[in-house]
Amino acid sequence: MRRISLVLLIPALAVVACTDLNDFSTGEGKLYRGSIIQGKFVRNGFDISTEIELTFRVDRVDQKPDSQGIGGPGILRTSDGQFKDAPLEPIAELPHDQLSKLDFPGGRLRSYLFFARTSGAGDEEALVVISLMEDSSVEVRILRGGEKPLFGVFKVDKKSVLSSND
Repeated sequence: MRRISLVLLIPALAVVACTDLNDFSTGEGKLYRGSIIQGKFVRNGFDISTEIELTFRVDRVDQKPDSQGIGGPGILRTSDGQFKDAPLEPIAELPHDQLSKLDFPGGRLRSYLFFARTSGAGDEEALVVISLMEDSSVEVRILRGGEKPLFGVFKVDKKSVLSSND
């Protein structure tokens, strides 16, 4: 019985050991790009054709960007102009709270929480949840309450900046 358990456990450990979250970081010439999930039940305040682009650095998830938005975990932009090169802003207290271990089912390796500011006169903060998926894709959720609520779920894949056909 022990032998069978070990035989089943070793491949599972190998899969976990081979998953380096830094592989999700976008390096030079790369970004994540994708479209909003089409269902109205997971979309509010975004047009059905909204696309998103995201740069993301796992090694900087706790680093606050400077006043020009440089040096933080990443930059978010949407095709509808609601987010124009919006820096992802870490929540300073989060690493010391259980919420930092946010986990929910569906093939997620790790999820991170950030704030990002909308563009324009409103300049309001929205919560951004970035989930690193087992299939090497990324899910991005954008949420905001209030008078102009936002809710959008985007499935994005790593692409080359030089070509949209990668």
